[in-house]
Amino acid sequence: MFEAEADYWGISLLKRIELELQAIFNSKPEIATDTLAKFEELGVFDFRHWISEGKIQVDLKKEIKRNVEDSDNAKIDGFIKKNKLEGVGRKRYSKMLYEGAFLNNKLHGFGRAIQSNGAYYIGEWEDDLYHGQGKHVSSKGTIKEGRWDTGRFKG
Repeated sequence: MFEAEADYWGISLLKRIELELQAIFNSKPEIATDTLAKFEELGVFDFRHWISEGKIQVDLKKEIKRNVEDSDNAKIDGFIKKNKLEGVGRKRYSKMLYEGAFLNNKLHGFGRAIQSNGAYYIGEWEDDLYHGQGKHVSSKGTIKEGRWDTGRFKG
């Protein structure tokens, strides 16, 4: 994946980042009960798999922070620069939870979103919209899986 250097704690920077991200994604988010039920059903977001697949990039120079409020009044955890997510993290809106890749605080790259009504999307994003390959399951169980273009299902 990428080479790590030992730091003065005797733990590689990469290992320390992995442990911090693991703590974020293994913790139960503070979200509505209905959303939490769907979150638990889907299981823990496997960030290591998506990093190894090259779908999520990790910048070892950015700092990991937890429970920061951003300009959208959402709570964010992950690689944060100037109160904006950059890289991989978790963002908790009032009616949605997103885990995955970010670019300039926007959902961008690979990730998953779980709505408070039980609907969810797992796949690629660009500028906060479904874009690329992905799977959307509505609150009624209707599945749309395939290619998305700027938020619209193309098949």
